[in-house]
Amino acid sequence: MSAYRERDWTFAIFAANDLWQTITFHAPEQRQRDTRPELTHRCPDCGFDGTFRGYPCTDCRTPYCPRCKRCECDRRSERSKVCISCGLVKAKHLFDEDEICVDCQT
Repeated sequence: MSAYRERDWTFAIFAANDLWQTITFHAPEQRQRDTRPELTHRCPDCGFDGTFRGYPCTDCRTPYCPRCKRCECDRRSERSKVCISCGLVKAKHLFDEDEICVDCQT
């Protein structure tokens, strides 16, 4: 007895004697199914625009770009700074040359 399953089909061989001297069933080799979700993304950095398979970032839930490998967390960190006075993260344009935010300057 030998059995093999492929998608919705099951192949089974039941025999009392092995007439053809075969030991195992030689079915066509299957490719492993890709379980990653299919995502559509347009990257503002490198210009990639398309569909690909992958997992989104666990923090910002946006997909990593398959070309430049960046997510929204990476882009956001480039646009922000940490104030040395209060320790809050704010946009870069809200800082002076001493890395102190506009709220702490007064």
